[in-house]
Amino acid sequence: MGSNDNTTLFGSIDASEAAKETVKAGRSATRSQDYETAIRYFDNALNFVGTPDLFKARVYEYRGECYWLLSDFDKAESDYLRSLTGS
Repeated sequence: MGSNDNTTLFGSIDASEAAKETVKAGRSATRSQDYETAIRYFDNALNFVGTPDLFKARVYEYRGECYWLLSDFDKAESDYLRSLTGS
């Protein structure tokens, strides 16, 4: 997968390629139903320095989905709210 895949996922969000690749790996793990691995990727993506809030919001949404699918509804709700408020 090339940079066009990152453009599709993130539009014009100015995040590092490393952060984008980390999220792509998390999305791949999600598609494989390996939610705990996906959460670790999303955790890592949130730790990149200088990551824009809009990018982080999308990562919280993706991580919330994994928590939801693991029936951890409190963590899912927290991440979904963070994705909406940008904090």
